[in-house]
Amino acid sequence: MLASRFAQSCVHSAPPPAPANEASTPSSFDLILPDGQTLHVKVQPASSSASSATKQSEISVTSSAAEDETLYTIALQHPAPEFASPTEEPDDNSLHARSLRAPQILRLGPADSLSENATETEVWNIQYVIFTLWPEQELVVLTPRAIEDAGLDGLRRRILTSGMAVEQPAAKSDSDAVSKSSGALLLLRSSFWAGAGQGALEGTAFAPWILPRPLQSALTRTHTPSIIPHLTPPRSPLPKPTYKVEGPLYVRYIPHLKQTLSFRLVDPEDGKDVENFAKWQDSDRVHAGWRQRSPTLDEHRAYLRSTHESSSSLGLIGYWDEEPWGYVEVYWVKESNIAPFFGVREFDRGFHALVGEEKFRGEHRVRAWMSSVLH
Repeated sequence: MLASRFAQSCVHSAPPPAPANEASTPSSFDLILPDGQTLHVKVQPASSSASSATKQSEISVTSSAAEDETLYTIALQHPAPEFASPTEEPDDNSLHARSLRAPQILRLGPADSLSENATETEVWNIQYVIFTLWPEQELVVLTPRAIEDAGLDGLRRRILTSGMAVEQPAAKSDSDAVSKSSGALLLLRSSFWAGAGQGALEGTAFAPWILPRPLQSALTRTHTPSIIPHLTPPRSPLPKPTYKVEGPLYVRYIPHLKQTLSFRLVDPEDGKDVENFAKWQDSDRVHAGWRQRSPTLDEHRAYLRSTHESSSSLGLIGYWDEEPWGYVEVYWVKESNIAPFFGVREFDRGFHALVGEEKFRGEHRVRAWMSSVLH
């Protein structure tokens, strides 16, 4: 059974360009932030890149709220090229060694704009831009010079506590390219897409109860997991809220489909949700797997209500743009029927899913929505 972690995300308003290391001419794209603000991003080769052994780019970011004002300028060194053969790869696969090959933020500006008003949100926005350009990179190095230029020294502790970054590990030897006291921070893709740093984004449409407490406790103090024998009632780590959650739990623009994927909580009192669920379950294809065909809407409503009221599961309706395509039920594995049969861990999650609309079937779509659920 697949396990997943709940996550929050945001929307690309337009497909990003090819990764900057593949671009030979300036390119631009837009990003929509959770608060509705649009960032206009322009990427062009750095003037010093021609004389450098590694490629560099200059990235300028402006806001829809202030077209003429540059929010950030980012001088970025590209990731090292891939090895031509596995035999060329170094034996050292430590985090420090991998960070030496990762993209590096060399400078951040304008200094006056960032240093006076710098918050975790600024760092989150910068990560969003870079991980959109290089979605395959596991981390980005925030160099000491960039930290100093942008006046982020005072934010260092909060950035680390939020989970957005970790200290660059010490080198194995003093001969390594980066000294043991480099002071660099590693911005982590996995933490970014898991919602780290979004606690500062107040007033958004995203549900803040999904991650904060377990994520914060995991990052700020030592946790010794409790060992619970099989067939004994587990203890839920985070109670489900009793209030009604409005808006999407997850939104993501899928560039290769040119559509926006979103998930919303199913509402058993919403006639449209119940009708869609009943229609999908009535399909021979879906019935072969789910076995929940019913002649009455009341039975479907009762099932959705039990999921909605459960402390260990979430029923979600998936949408492509604004059109519903299927149902996904995410559950906490420790309270599931399969828990006694394998070594389930504290935060393991699984899911059941169905694609109800025929036109939204296909491997190309499954790869998009399944990877999003697994965030």
